[in-house]
Amino acid sequence: MSALWFNTTTNAFVPGSPRWVLLHDEPGTVNPETGLKSIGGNAVCEGFVTITAPTTYEIRGLRGTGDGSGAGQCQPPALPDRRHPPAGDHVAEGGRLMTGTAASLNRVDGAWVQSGTLDFLRSLTGANRAWEVVTEVPALTIPRAGVWEVAYQVRGVSLLPAPGAANTDTGVTAGMYKNGALVPGTEAIVIYHNEAAGDQGKQIQATGSRQFIHTFAAGDAVQLGAYRLGTSGTAAVVSNGDGRTSITAHWVAPEEGDTPA
Repeated sequence: MSALWFNTTTNAFVPGSPRWVLLHDEPGTVNPETGLKSIGGNAVCEGFVTITAPTTYEIRGLRGTGDGSGAGQCQPPALPDRRHPPAGDHVAEGGRLMTGTAASLNRVDGAWVQSGTLDFLRSLTGANRAWEVVTEVPALTIPRAGVWEVAYQVRGVSLLPAPGAANTDTGVTAGMYKNGALVPGTEAIVIYHNEAAGDQGKQIQATGSRQFIHTFAAGDAVQLGAYRLGTSGTAAVVSNGDGRTSITAHWVAPEEGDTPA
């Protein structure tokens, strides 16, 4: 299932707003010991958009069903046989950095930055719990010093091969980097998948998010980091029209706190 923000005035969705809430893919043969499954998930979309009043928006969902052959409406990036990513990461056109204009920053006591609309597939190939910077998401440069509210959303992919002779697991954890170092407390598990020995192997996708307050200096660089949990299968971070990965940041207050003025 995907969800998106829809402008009912123009009868179009807001570009960059789709979020892949959850995808569950199983082989045709069902293990009688495991049977059918019910899986829940949640996703968050946070960003900035210019709105002309009056305009009505609503949240819409898109259900994708199919046999894994591409017949469903919600499909992941092209992965051979839906379980093994290509050799090397495929990176589509990079995103664009959007910032408030000088006039808007003078008019209101604030500033904002966010990543643009991104399309990429990034396989996480490091060791178990080995952080790596997701360079497909461009670094955001903080334009002014102070306290900032930062939010990120990451669409993760977990694929386990089948059948396994022992318990297998894989997943995706994400976090924020500042000037090349992880910011403690920003970590979040996006998706985690564990299977018992003999299970068929599955693909699961979900979007996870994290929001936090942090003090920055002007010029600090904010980047997305991620690592894979377990090395039995394949873990990846992805962004496309079915669900995006992005970072958003908004200036909240001076470092020393607000003044009466």
